Amino acid sequence: MSRGARSLGGSIAWALFNLTLASAQGTIGVEATPKTTQVLLAEPLEIGYTIRLPGNIKLDLSSWQAGKTQWGDFVLWDFQAKLKQEGGFSVTELKVTVLPFKLGDVEMPAIEIATKSENAPGTIIKTPPIPLNILDPTQKSKDPTQLQDIKTPRKPRYFWEQPWIAIPLSLGLFLALLALYAWWRARNRRLNEAAARIEETLPPEERFERELAKLQTAGLIQARRFREFHFALSEAFRRYLDGRFGLDTQSLTTGELLRLLHAERHDLDIQLPALVRLKDVLEIMDLAKFAQYAPAVKENEQVIEALAAFVGDHRRAPDPEPASGQPPRTEAQTDGGDRQ
Repeated sequence: MSRGARSLGGSIAWALFNLTLASAQGTIGVEATPKTTQVLLAEPLEIGYTIRLPGNIKLDLSSWQAGKTQWGDFVLWDFQAKLKQEGGFSVTELKVTVLPFKLGDVEMPAIEIATKSENAPGTIIKTPPIPLNILDPTQKSKDPTQLQDIKTPRKPRYFWEQPWIAIPLSLGLFLALLALYAWWRARNRRLNEAAARIEETLPPEERFERELAKLQTAGLIQARRFREFHFALSEAFRRYLDGRFGLDTQSLTTGELLRLLHAERHDLDIQLPALVRLKDVLEIMDLAKFAQYAPAVKENEQVIEALAAFVGDHRRAPDPEPASGQPPRTEAQTDGGDRQ
């Protein structure tokens, strides 16, 4: 008889083995069901044992020393036990996993486990041995009844792994992101332009107060970036002077600016004490801008308070309400009348 026929016969004979023992307490049944009778060397093999005992007899697993059991050509890997009741019988399902370490036809040895009972002395339950065929994983078997190498199923290709889909999709995604970025830039530019147009229509005093508030919340002083802070504050104050008094101060030095304001103080309605205080704070600003001077906290507060006070003291008076029946005067008419 060939090995394949013998293995097949062993599979049929031991796929479900039932041993029945008669005792005074009733019928004892032991079933051994290997998952397979052929396994590769050193591969886990799972064998299920079903032990059926009368209700007053139980399997004493606490006394079974699985680690010291003689496993022959096998090494115990794991075991699990599950107890249940069926029609007055105590049924224990024992699942044992072992590793075979010998090629060819071998035999899974019997397992001996004691039982326990309240009214009678315990007995020994012995499972039947199981014939198995252990195969060499490095050799390709020609026996159709033995295990055969199984080709790994071909992994399905995702859409990004297919060039004819991935390339156009990537290009389309790139163009979409580019268009989204261009739209975002154009939107921000329109918003900034609209904000700039709104600020241009504001009175010079309000524009300066807004710019001063932005500088104070920017944290430049706290970061000791005094030069940057005073440059920005100086430019904002000069824009205020140009808008409020109709001057052109952007290209003037601090000395030239002070001489211009002093010469025009009567026409501009600027008091001499205000010019003196302005001179002091403009000198502090010049030191911070050009001499790497670090103003103290009180000096920075002095500069901000002096410029804010100058702007507040020279706020343009609102136009008088027109008399009834007369149209309101336009800004051009008002400036023309002032010049006359």
